[in-house]
Amino acid sequence: MAPSRASTFWGVSSSVAFILILAAASSTAVSALLHPQKSSSSSSSASTTNEGGSKKGDGATCKEESFPNMMKQHFASIGSTQDEARRIVTDTLMDDQTTTNMVCVTATEQTNGRGTSGRAWMGARGNTFVTIAIPQQRWMDHKHLPLTLLPLTVGILVAERVQALMDACLLERSNNNQPMSSSSLSSSRPKVTLKWPNDVLVNEDKIAGILIESTTTGWFLIGIGVNLGYAPPVPTDGPNHGRTSTSLSNHCTPPSTQETTTWEDMAHQVGVDLAKNLNAFLDNPPMLSNAIVNEWKQWADFNMELVMRDTPKRERVKLVDMLPDGRIQVVGLDDGTSRVLVADYFI
Repeated sequence: MAPSRASTFWGVSSSVAFILILAAASSTAVSALLHPQKSSSSSSSASTTNEGGSKKGDGATCKEESFPNMMKQHFASIGSTQDEARRIVTDTLMDDQTTTNMVCVTATEQTNGRGTSGRAWMGARGNTFVTIAIPQQRWMDHKHLPLTLLPLTVGILVAERVQALMDACLLERSNNNQPMSSSSLSSSRPKVTLKWPNDVLVNEDKIAGILIESTTTGWFLIGIGVNLGYAPPVPTDGPNHGRTSTSLSNHCTPPSTQETTTWEDMAHQVGVDLAKNLNAFLDNPPMLSNAIVNEWKQWADFNMELVMRDTPKRERVKLVDMLPDGRIQVVGLDDGTSRVLVADYFI
């Protein structure tokens, strides 16, 4: 049986937060979460980023005012945010991990994205494409945390963001149409879960994926894709086969064409917010491994059937437990064999 979700990284349970939102959220607050406003032009360095995919100054680099050690770069269109982040940290920041300890590369459109094991990452304008680069030493400074917990930590941050957006969507639909009681809203709440090691699901369909690579110059490249405005078709066979996808747009009323905000604006803001959330996590005192593992378990669905993607027979298994170092214990649904997995991927 899956454990109840009792805590989050920020100390407020997902269920409690939802109740608080139901009790106190105004339509203005919900709209602010779903419809971030474009930044107005100003003389500050942060305003030089290309909000909403504007081609003006495409690829221009700037510092984030509230996070002076984070470099941001946004592109209207790019082959791969992962490749661009690698270029930046290799060519520009090879010897500079002090004044800049995070790089955030976002794009309105990504034409050559990749997922795990070299698979293509499919997406379209209106989805989040972001790579967050951090010096490997920033993670190593959290001395109690093995490297295997990095993808789990990022997964939790993405799941929390997706859940917040889903909750805001549900409330906006209620505000704009027929108001529902708290119990009705809660029962219709989409189920956001984590699938080991790097996928975020909504009602068992994939909405986000994470790819982590390293460089020879001492950086981790954390690529994140989140389906907001578009759910790409996913092949059931072939090299890019995988789980059915979904998007926030499947659960939300599309942004009004009369509003200044679009899916593209939201997608860009989600990417930047994820970088800020990871930055906040790394700046806080180190957590114990068990705290991260227990939090990840709160987002896991222990009753969901998993299919081992890269085995000849696509073996079916079910998650039993997660070990303190991030490895998982599964049991085969066909033969009942229990084993510990380190680097396997599931459909």
